[in-house]
Amino acid sequence: MRIKIITVALLGLVGLFVAGVSPATAVSRTSTPPAGMPIQHVVVIFQENHTFDNLFGAMCVQQGNRCNGVTTGQVGTTTVPLAPTTDIVPAIDHSVAGQVKATDSGRMDGFYKLQGCTAPTYSCYTQAGPTSVPNLWALATKYAISDNTYSQTPVMSWAQHMQLGSMTLDGFYGDNPVPVAGLSGGTGWGCISNDHALWGPLKIWVAPCVPDAAGGGPRIAGSPVPYVPDFYDNVLAANGISYGMYGAYYDAGTGENIWCPGCMFSTWEHSSQKTTTAKHPKDILTDISSGQLPQVSYVTPLPKNSQHNTDSLITGDNWIGSIVSAVQASQYWASTAIVIAYDDCGCFYDHVVPPAGLGMRTPLVIVSPYAKSGYVDHTQAAFSVSVQAMIEWIFGLPTLTATTPDNGAYPWANAFDFTQVPLSATSLKTTEVPQSSLRYLSSHPASQLASADS
Repeated sequence: MRIKIITVALLGLVGLFVAGVSPATAVSRTSTPPAGMPIQHVVVIFQENHTFDNLFGAMCVQQGNRCNGVTTGQVGTTTVPLAPTTDIVPAIDHSVAGQVKATDSGRMDGFYKLQGCTAPTYSCYTQAGPTSVPNLWALATKYAISDNTYSQTPVMSWAQHMQLGSMTLDGFYGDNPVPVAGLSGGTGWGCISNDHALWGPLKIWVAPCVPDAAGGGPRIAGSPVPYVPDFYDNVLAANGISYGMYGAYYDAGTGENIWCPGCMFSTWEHSSQKTTTAKHPKDILTDISSGQLPQVSYVTPLPKNSQHNTDSLITGDNWIGSIVSAVQASQYWASTAIVIAYDDCGCFYDHVVPPAGLGMRTPLVIVSPYAKSGYVDHTQAAFSVSVQAMIEWIFGLPTLTATTPDNGAYPWANAFDFTQVPLSATSLKTTEVPQSSLRYLSSHPASQLASADS
């Protein structure tokens, strides 16, 4: 196809095109794990589209201001209460331009201007309560949380998942890929898809794929995107660490999961690694029960379990609870750290100004027998680089490269105490989804599809 040139103003986002942004106050890590490191498995549950104040602001206040959360927000110069959230997550603009509009040069008062969040409902000025996400609140209360973790850059879901593997946007603008007119047969949002995405300062349309070192891989030929190494191939596989990508599946009915964190890398998509590591999200439960859990597990949900805009919070909370409960009831509990995170703002109100170069603040929970009970980690982190830095720290691995921002990123080390009496499991539950939500989902089947993140 002919490459389309779009001469749109850069909106002050030139910094998005550099090769990764490391946290401004990141604490350097050591590549050597603590003596007697008991953690042998890391499970990363990567959910969709919420800010810290949206899910945990009310919890912080109710628990005696345990963490940095608020129950009010700014609509311009007016302070408004953050209303109780609905179970069906409101559909709010969370594009790159939308996030810039919401943060309003650090004033954090422009959310009301976003499509889907205008008067009189101001539906992005809402937050969860104890019955909205009961499992998540229970885990956040007993184990450790971070109230100072951010999206790596202010971009949408596809780019956040790309950064999880490469620590960089590799020149991509950051909005989600869109279909190419007349191109069919591909699925998902990666190298085999029929989509294209904006790339480079001039915003040209290219395949949403990072080519291999020889330039191969993208379905749309002639990609100008340069090769960059990915964490899965160059760190995990290269050092003999087993991993599973629970969400990088192919299904004849729905295609490849758009949130697959490896599918945009040709070195993964077109390699033997895919054969052994690509799994359906539900396979995490099977592998736990059968004793086949790999050392590192990346779990991206089906849309219905994702808590994404237009999907159910309770359904996603039940999904999170099912994974954590399975680990806690298994042989793996004594040797596992579970990280529960969210990729971008969604775009719901948060009062904390993102540090330079980072996206908005997002929820982060660490569940482990060695997590400090009730601890709040206040050290600044950026999710994509910090979770990989944590994996490197736990397993004693090298960084992706000498210059990628996982080198020196903070791995939430303060949230662990490997000398403590191991914490017990906590009781989680399956909550009945409200009938109103079931009726909505039944009458809006598109909300259950990957196309919801648009």
